[in-house]
Amino acid sequence: MRLELQSSSNLLQSGQNQTLKSAKIDAKILQSLQLMLRGDRVAFAVLIECYLTETARLVQHISTAIATQHIQTIWQIAHKLKSSSASIGAIALAHLCKVLEAQARSSNLENNLELLSLLYQEYEQVKTALEKELAKEVP
Repeated sequence: MRLELQSSSNLLQSGQNQTLKSAKIDAKILQSLQLMLRGDRVAFAVLIECYLTETARLVQHISTAIATQHIQTIWQIAHKLKSSSASIGAIALAHLCKVLEAQARSSNLENNLELLSLLYQEYEQVKTALEKELAKEVP
C-alpha cells in the first residue's frame, strides 16, 4: 500500500510556511501527559527533557543516514522519531518524519536534504516551545 503524500515541492513549501509560525505543539496532548503523570511536575519535566535529549540524538542520526544514503536507517529512525514526537504533541515534526519514513521505505531519497533542513528547523521550534512549557512547571 502506498502512502499518499503531497507533492514534494508543495510539502516543502507548506513546511517552510509552518516553520515560520510557532511549532505545532498540541496542548491537549501535553495536558493528557500531565494527567497520566497525575500532575507530577518533576516526572513531566523529566519526560520532556528525555524527549528533547533523545530527539536531538535522533535528528543527528537521520542527518548522518541521509549523508551516507543509508535508507534503512533513515526510515527506522524517522519512524521512531515520528512516534515519540506525536506522543509529545509535536505534530508538524511527526509529519516531517512520516514523509521521510515513507520516502525511505520506497527508496526515494529525493528532497531528503530539504526535508532534513525542515526537520532541524521544526525541532528547534519544538525545543523552544517545550522549554517554555518546562519553565511553567518550575515551582
